[in-house]
Amino acid sequence: MNDRAEAARGRRAALVAAIVGFTVAVTGCVATTSTIGGLSEAEIQALAARAQDACRQRSGLNPPYPFTTDGCTLSPDCTWQSCCVEHDIVYWCGGTAEERRVADARFRACVGGSGGQRVATFMHWGVRLGGHPWLPAYWRWGYGWPWPRGYTDGRPP
Repeated sequence: MNDRAEAARGRRAALVAAIVGFTVAVTGCVATTSTIGGLSEAEIQALAARAQDACRQRSGLNPPYPFTTDGCTLSPDCTWQSCCVEHDIVYWCGGTAEERRVADARFRACVGGSGGQRVATFMHWGVRLGGHPWLPAYWRWGYGWPWPRGYTDGRPP
């Protein structure tokens, strides 16, 4: 398969993932606790504390909703679960469009290092399309804040 066909296939797959994600969000499926597998409650609490510290350092604020992670939303966790958790830490806090672009690029590089470039491309486009802050999804950019929030410069809403 040539690069152009592979890119088109990746875009179609990302669109399907975004549509499925939006449908799940609209039907009321909202995470209120972390559902990540393989971690103890103490480890989950440590992730939440790390997310709060990172958000305070970036914005001086903490979102009103608790930090949650499910590993890799709508995707198998495989060997890149830690990439998804790190991505969730940044997404929970939200921020500017540029901060999101950087977070998604880091996510793509991390997944590419453990899952391969095809998986990384698919997942990258899934988060770019399905994680927009204006979507009412529990995994959107800035999901620690009430929806709608959009992109922010770190000041209180």
